Amino acid sequence: MEVDQTDPEAREGWVVIVQGAAHHIDTEAERAAIADLGLESWVEGEPEHFIRVSPSQIGGQRIRPA
Repeated sequence: MEVDQTDPEAREGWVVIVQGAAHHIDTEAERAAIADLGLESWVEGEPEHFIRVSPSQIGGQRIRPA
């Protein structure tokens, strides 16, 4: 999974990459366990699907002007 964020005004950003096994959250017990986390689907109007990643590696960097 990769997550990026940029701040055009400050001309900086960051990248985080998480590698590991992925599992679709599909049982009621799993959904109940994450219900209070405040997660929201990124795609409006689509059914909510959540994936849990058990990380084996995490890396990233902050990007700034030289």
